[in-house]
Amino acid sequence: MGKATLYLHEKFYLDDETVVEMKIWSIKNDEKFPEGFKYSLFATKGGRLIIGYDNHHPKGHHYHTIDKEYKYHFGGIDRLISDFLENIKKYGGKK
Repeated sequence: MGKATLYLHEKFYLDDETVVEMKIWSIKNDEKFPEGFKYSLFATKGGRLIIGYDNHHPKGHHYHTIDKEYKYHFGGIDRLISDFLENIKKYGGKK
């Protein structure tokens, strides 16, 4: 991955005990991370995954739900965070 600089790290808890953690690193653009970011955004409840977004190589941008994995169209950091937070509500987390 080369040298990475932490761009964002937030961890918080929702009222229903969902744990939300977002980590985003700024990295040198290369063929593995052409947008210059690596990220890992996850929400769990009781130790079980609700929703998770990441872009590790070789899969690229994708997200996980309780039982499936989907490709994700990366539209920038703000959109990523917005989509992630919306999907927490959709898949079970409550504010």
